[in-house]
Amino acid sequence: EWVSVGDSHFIERATERLESFVGKSSILVLASHSEDLIRKVCNRAVLMSQGNILNDGSVADVYHQYHVMGPQPFFNAQEYLRLNPDVKAAVEGGQLSAWDHFLLYGIREDRPIGRGLHLGFFANDALFQEPLARNDVAASAKRLISVAPFLEPVHLPENWRMSKNTPIPLDFVPPEGVFLRLPPGVEVPEGTVLPAHFKL
Repeated sequence: EWVSVGDSHFIERATERLESFVGKSSILVLASHSEDLIRKVCNRAVLMSQGNILNDGSVADVYHQYHVMGPQPFFNAQEYLRLNPDVKAAVEGGQLSAWDHFLLYGIREDRPIGRGLHLGFFANDALFQEPLARNDVAASAKRLISVAPFLEPVHLPENWRMSKNTPIPLDFVPPEGVFLRLPPGVEVPEGTVLPAHFKL
């Protein structure tokens, strides 16, 4: 982040130095939160959160996933392709990314996503299904990630922790035989009564 501090003369010199590094390097690893810098300098991106690699691919694909789903662990391109081998040829042929396939097709087809997360869990959830019917896949994906950590069958990454004040999806009713749980780090606000489908 040192490129973004200092006066305009310093920033100009720092930018020239960075561009010189990039021009002379066969491989340069840049860790940054600056989307502008990453888009300008990098040709590949890795999205990480809590020590876990969430996506590894083109800068555009990684940022598209990040802007829709944020730093969540429920979509991993390599696992999606392993679970959906028919998609692999299209992705390897450069026709679309695994993330694009999921948003365009997979989210409607109840394809396996990985980590024990199945879209069938959301079959009767209006907050998932109604936006999907309007082709608002971003809203459906956001509902998915707000509920997924609470679904008992979903395997969270090792050491994954959430904010203690993460909203609990009290309005989500899972299918019969599926239970919700409190993920690590989440606390029940005082006075909140959890429905019977929560396992404590």
